[in-house]
Amino acid sequence: MNFAYGVIAIVGVLAAIILGFIAVAPDDIIQPRMIPVEEMVVVSELTPEPEAVEEESIDDIVMEEEMMMQETMEEEIMMKEEIEEPEPETLPMALTVSIPEGAGIPEDGQIFYDPQVIDVTIGTTVIWENLDNTVHTVTSGKPPVDADGVFDSEMMVAGDVFEFTFATAGSQDYYCIFHPWMVGTVNVS
Repeated sequence: MNFAYGVIAIVGVLAAIILGFIAVAPDDIIQPRMIPVEEMVVVSELTPEPEAVEEESIDDIVMEEEMMMQETMEEEIMMKEEIEEPEPETLPMALTVSIPEGAGIPEDGQIFYDPQVIDVTIGTTVIWENLDNTVHTVTSGKPPVDADGVFDSEMMVAGDVFEFTFATAGSQDYYCIFHPWMVGTVNVS
């Protein structure tokens, strides 16, 4: 009798499973994917013919890898160049010329503008400072009265400063209108 009960139990479980499948909605059942004929690929098309395949030597493989590494390095360098920010602009240089103490008294070997001749680049600002105890000027041109109007400090008392930024190339003479023996030159390149 146990055998009969076992068979009945197995048949009951199978019946329950079958009824479960019948009760499931058709949308819940996984459908096999249908591949259109156009998408089908014949396996023989993907694999090359045996005679078309060449064996590569180790030297060929190494050379190919080196070329790929070189290309990668070149691409990285190009990318870095594109990413790098431009260098910041350098500010124009400034140079100071002093009018030393006693410059208003002409003596042999006396320095009137220190330095007397300077070489600068375009965009340089030259600053003249009066360290003497008398009034002086820094006037563009040649003495005694040939001011050319490029720049003029007017009267500079002791401790005053005057500055001018040179925007064009050339040689620019200057002098003091009160002491015409005081001369200097700025060469701009």
